Amino acid sequence: WDFTLAANEKATITLLLAETAPVAGFYLTQVDPDTYDANGEPKETIIYYSSTLDIEDTGGGTPPPVPEPATLLLVGLGLAGLLGGRQRLLARNKKS
Repeated sequence: WDFTLAANEKATITLLLAETAPVAGFYLTQVDPDTYDANGEPKETIIYYSSTLDIEDTGGGTPPPVPEPATLLLVGLGLAGLLGGRQRLLARNKKS
């Protein structure tokens, strides 16, 4: 398969292996002539391989943007400056 998913889509591939033929769709068969039944008699076994592909919308939409490290650094420095200024103001008021 060759497909592209959108940011809010999820793909699930289910692989099936059965001894009965699928009702619809494409499938592969494997004939095993070397199988024996419970009595030891040769019994030809047919195995069916099929698969499904389900694509669903997760409803997430566009994920929120992740802040850049430089933005976080600027916010951190701004908060540190505010706290430092507040400490300096409190220390000055105590001396008075």
